[in-house]
Amino acid sequence: MDPQSITITAEPLNVERCKFVVGVPVYNGGLRRFTAPHEAHGSPLAEALFAIPGAEVQEIIVSGNLVTVVKASTLPWQVLGKQIGAAIREALAGPRPAIAPKEEAPAGGVMLRMAGGCQGCGMADVTLRQGIEGMLGQRVPEVKGIMDITDHTAGENPYFAASKK
Repeated sequence: MDPQSITITAEPLNVERCKFVVGVPVYNGGLRRFTAPHEAHGSPLAEALFAIPGAEVQEIIVSGNLVTVVKASTLPWQVLGKQIGAAIREALAGPRPAIAPKEEAPAGGVMLRMAGGCQGCGMADVTLRQGIEGMLGQRVPEVKGIMDITDHTAGENPYFAASKK
């Protein structure tokens, strides 16, 4: 496909944020968000956008045929739009995908150290399993378990005395 045949429409949302609607899909893997140049490694489009001189790109969000760019620069979108459009066309014409697939984070466990009234409390395990673990699991599905690393016999204000065990 000829990169020049790809249509791109810039829709500035405000001084800092502009949405670019591309005539072809840019990324079909859901949504990718980049907030720093090191996060863009392996994604030619994001690398190119962070490298635009004077743009001071702060964030890039890519989903389907949309590319949203957030900048700190005072340069107007009319000036930066052509460079951004050229970067999009060049990345889509390249040999690699414009945006690399998102790496799946490994499922993990959380280590939790309790303090205050929870430290030494006989109900700490119930709080951990039924309260914290359930709530954390809903919000962060990658978490597969919580390990209590609290020293329940120590602390400035343990609920029970150290003779509990």
